[in-house]
Amino acid sequence: MQGHCSYTVFAGPNQKYVFQFRLQSLFLDLQLVEQAREVYRDLVPETTFHGLLGGIGEAHEPVLVYKMTRVPGVSYIEAQITTPHPPDSPERRLWRSTIVEDFARFFASSWKQPQTISEASKQLLQVQYLESLQLLLLHLPRSFHPAIEQCIRDLPRIFLLPMVLTHQDMNVSNIIVDEASGKLNGIVDWAEANVCPFGYNLRMLRDFTGAFWLKVGWKLYADHDELHKLFWETFRAEVGELSIEDMQAIVSSRNLGCLLTRGFTKRLANEPLPTPVGDDAIGRYNKLMLDGFLINPDTKLCLDRI
Repeated sequence: MQGHCSYTVFAGPNQKYVFQFRLQSLFLDLQLVEQAREVYRDLVPETTFHGLLGGIGEAHEPVLVYKMTRVPGVSYIEAQITTPHPPDSPERRLWRSTIVEDFARFFASSWKQPQTISEASKQLLQVQYLESLQLLLLHLPRSFHPAIEQCIRDLPRIFLLPMVLTHQDMNVSNIIVDEASGKLNGIVDWAEANVCPFGYNLRMLRDFTGAFWLKVGWKLYADHDELHKLFWETFRAEVGELSIEDMQAIVSSRNLGCLLTRGFTKRLANEPLPTPVGDDAIGRYNKLMLDGFLINPDTKLCLDRI
């Protein structure tokens, strides 16, 4: 399989291993992957380095080879596409409740195991977020400005949340589930993980409670309120009660993650820095998604929906 940053093949008895080939400039930080396994256990594939193809002096950049345990199951998007059941059927409701409960436990694992980060590093990250938000104020339509300005005001509150190891490319292709039951089997592609305030990538919950359509944006499932309630009941059962201040900060962190993920172009680690999205097809797609996250009163992420 050809991905954005790698080429991947299955190998071994019953294809139980994954071999991934990456340019040297797109190397995997194995220490970070091991750190993720300490937090999220078997939901993160075990990864080892298996050598280099090519070398110094050759015309092309060397390629690094990694071996990973294969996570059983299918991607979330594949399960969505191939299911024979309508979205609001009893079968799909049960399926969604399973993945939402497992997802809540996944996030609870990070809350319960915050990462140690110096105050200087936290301040630097906060400045980077501020500069990115100010850049979005200059480039995104005015309809997004209230949400951006609110995130700027809430940055000090956001940085009072636990600092957790965060998957930066959480999407429907990287979440591996049991096709029949909806059980979360694992999450792959940890190359861009780093330490952020809790909630930064919590926008992914929306993919379990609704579907995104190019013509109309987000459409929520009939059971979306029940799923949000289930998520937070499960989360609180794992971590204990949360104050209203905690919940408000989590909403702000989630909105921050939406803006910094969908408000900028995606770039590989060996390419120029991301820039604010424009009016091309990808930019319009991202802005439609942001509209559903932050503006549309029927679908936006707010305290009432958590």
